[in-house]
Amino acid sequence: MKRLYLEHREVEEARDLDAVVATFDDDCFLENVALGTRAEGRDAVRKSYEALFATFPDLSPTSDGEAYGKDVFVTWGTVKATMNGAWLGIEPTHRTFTCAFVNVVPFKSGKMQGERIYFDLPGMCAGAGVSVEEILRRCRATKSAGERAINRLTTL
Repeated sequence: MKRLYLEHREVEEARDLDAVVATFDDDCFLENVALGTRAEGRDAVRKSYEALFATFPDLSPTSDGEAYGKDVFVTWGTVKATMNGAWLGIEPTHRTFTCAFVNVVPFKSGKMQGERIYFDLPGMCAGAGVSVEEILRRCRATKSAGERAINRLTTL
C-alpha cells in the first residue's frame, strides 16, 4: 500500500495525470470532505485533479505521519499551495496558504480505491484570501446543478 501511495505522490508531484489515474482502481473516487464534494470514476477523478492543479499549481503536501489498516492507508501533515488559478469561479488571489490535512486511502484489488481528504478549510481560505462561506455556497451550487442534470437524465 505504501509503495503504491508513494508512487501516486511522485506522479502527482510530476503532474502526470495519466499516471495519477493509473494508481486508482476502475471504480475510484476522490472525496473532499471539507467541501462536501465527491468525484466518482476515472474521468471524474482526472477532472478533479486537473482543476486542483490549475487552481493550485504549486500544491505540495508534506506528510508528518501515517497509519495502516487491513486495506487502508492514512497519512496526515500539512499542505502548502498558492491560489494562482480561479477556484470555483473566484479569481486567483495569488496568496499562499498552509493548512493541516488527513488523507484516508482505501485499497481494492491492489490499487487505490480512492482518497477521502480532510483539511482545515477555514485556515486554507484565510490564507488564500477567500471566503469560506462563498466557497461552500459555490460547491453546493455546483453539486446541486450536477444532481439536477443526473435527475433529468434518469427521468428520460
